[in-house]
Amino acid sequence: MSKKTEIKVQIFCEKCKTTIRTTAAKLEGVNSISLDDEKGVLTVTGTADAVELVQKLRKAKISAEIISFGPEKKEEKKEEKKEEKKEEKKEEKKIECKPLCYCHCIQPPYQYGFPKIVYYE
Repeated sequence: MSKKTEIKVQIFCEKCKTTIRTTAAKLEGVNSISLDDEKGVLTVTGTADAVELVQKLRKAKISAEIISFGPEKKEEKKEEKKEEKKEEKKEEKKIECKPLCYCHCIQPPYQYGFPKIVYYE
């Protein structure tokens, strides 16, 4: 039986999104994955274990916690509302400052070379 699991995740950058998607896709029993960037919600449908998914996300250094878990529901009416909301969101785009990413993708690369040695007299 197919189950729908919603997990709250913290998304800071594109690398975080990629890590979340690949970690969820590697789990056995996942049928579909959807990630809402603005709300920070990962929705997974399939027979995959929700606790195992959260453990794997945390192991990949992504903060995750289960919001809801249950049988999959068909949503036909909400699809129409989503299309209307998408049009509104395009007009209301705001630029927000996000905190530093904890996935270490912003740090400068390690510079190779000789170490600097300073002698004091």
